[in-house]
Amino acid sequence: MNEMREQEENGKLRAEYGKLNSEIKKSAKKNKATWTNKLAQEAEEASATNNMRELYKITKILTNKSYNPNKSLYDKQKHLKNKSNDGRNITQNYLKKKVWKQKQQAWRTMRKGTSY
Repeated sequence: MNEMREQEENGKLRAEYGKLNSEIKKSAKKNKATWTNKLAQEAEEASATNNMRELYKITKILTNKSYNPNKSLYDKQKHLKNKSNDGRNITQNYLKKKVWKQKQQAWRTMRKGTSY
């Protein structure tokens, strides 16, 4: 008899859970649609005012592509170089500039050795 009650309660709870779950999913879809429409409207306004920076930013958001300015650099042997000599990640701008200067110097010396 207790098993019957438990089964009935479980059935009611499952039905209630399913109903709430579907309501939440519908609400999430609706929220995403309104958010997307708002971003599209902002993109149209940015385009109308010739604000390319804002338009590009919104386009990146809508296409799910992101830009990470703290992305690690590659070393000369094409291996990912994400640590400096002291073991820190290369996220500080001065370290990035240092690595890029090294790359440019290597490229220039390589170009001097070849003739066209």
